[in-house]
Amino acid sequence: MISIIDTLPENWETDLELHLLRNHTNRNNRKVYICSPCNADTPEGIQRNMRAARLYMYYAAKKLRFNARAPHAFLPVLLSDKIPAERGRALRFGSDFIENNETFLICGSDITAGMSGEIGTVSLLSMPIMVYNEDLLLRVRKIVTRIGADKSLVTYNANHPVLGMSPEELFSPSRPNRSRRPDELFDF
Repeated sequence: MISIIDTLPENWETDLELHLLRNHTNRNNRKVYICSPCNADTPEGIQRNMRAARLYMYYAAKKLRFNARAPHAFLPVLLSDKIPAERGRALRFGSDFIENNETFLICGSDITAGMSGEIGTVSLLSMPIMVYNEDLLLRVRKIVTRIGADKSLVTYNANHPVLGMSPEELFSPSRPNRSRRPDELFDF
């Protein structure tokens, strides 16, 4: 068995960085904000979540042709979640950054406290929200309606299962009961 990450080109992270650097001014691709778990109990867990955010960005850029952005794919190297002032700075940066996007993509299989705050922010902006894990659809709609926004902002997309997988699933050997092999998920 192989993990999802093992099916990617060896230089996928370098390819993502170059794609991001080249597409700062590309107005043809829709700007999307990747919302996924960041915080974890260990540095290794945070690193795994950062790599997962990069993988979601890579998939959204290559497969969906989005200008995908996830500050938490890089910020934890500079700002610590364990230091309240630095966590606050990172969360404020993310909230400010959200406003410069057209769509909000919720990736992974869980909603953390930080993600819930971002969902609240984007709800107040009436920005479309796309969920890729069906188990999260109702939870996200509840957060949106608690803010006073319209739950119709939230839609579910089953066509891209990679974006609905948890960081653990992305980096673990695939289970034989999956409907598609891992190498089929990244057939660009």
